[in-house]
Amino acid sequence: MHAEGWLGKSVRWNCGRLGQEIHPYQAGLVERIGQAPKGGYLVVDLHPIEHEGTSMGGTHKVYSSCAKGSIWGHNLVSAGLVYPDPQQEVYPLCLSPFPNSDMTTEDYPQLTPSEAMLNVVAGVNELEYAVKAVVVDAQFTTRFALRSLRHLKTPLVGRFRTDSWVRHGGKSVQVRTLAIDYPPGKARFYKRFKWYAKRLRVELEAVGFVDLILIWKPKSQGFELLALISTLDPTTGLQT
Repeated sequence: MHAEGWLGKSVRWNCGRLGQEIHPYQAGLVERIGQAPKGGYLVVDLHPIEHEGTSMGGTHKVYSSCAKGSIWGHNLVSAGLVYPDPQQEVYPLCLSPFPNSDMTTEDYPQLTPSEAMLNVVAGVNELEYAVKAVVVDAQFTTRFALRSLRHLKTPLVGRFRTDSWVRHGGKSVQVRTLAIDYPPGKARFYKRFKWYAKRLRVELEAVGFVDLILIWKPKSQGFELLALISTLDPTTGLQT
């Protein structure tokens, strides 16, 4: 997602807007939500932008999964809507700053990823858009992050690290160890994705019971294990 249509590309234009309005992207969010197709899933993520200019003012080190390391640039909170219909394109909503401790101000305080995500969800809910669920990456489903998300009333679907611990069958076990009992041959095949998946009910510390979805994604040789956690009603989501 990019900022075109919400924040312009010209530095002079951006500075002018910020001088007139502290959070110029909020008006764009109201407009976009009003025009958005119904039935969307809200996707929220951190979006690092690498600095490409000749001056270094206002930049800091941010982690980029694409670069597999830190880059000089800015971190943004991106939000958009995705839909079950594969013909429906992603519908971008907004980009907002995610400053580190050196760049925080009274108007842009430092937030954890979970706090930034919850702000986006609250903003969308206030505009009365009926989100099916919030979809997030693994940085939002760490043990620390989940403690702040346990009061989220909107259903959550998030990528989950396979080295995370859950309780299943009365004992604590790592996700990747639990997955050994449910290999592709014992999981349901989804023709659309060519994936095998198995849904299990597990318990997370300080969160409670959630669904763990084990996904076996084919590679050139064998399968790659992915995992999701979900509080979405299984009749509207992935069933196994």
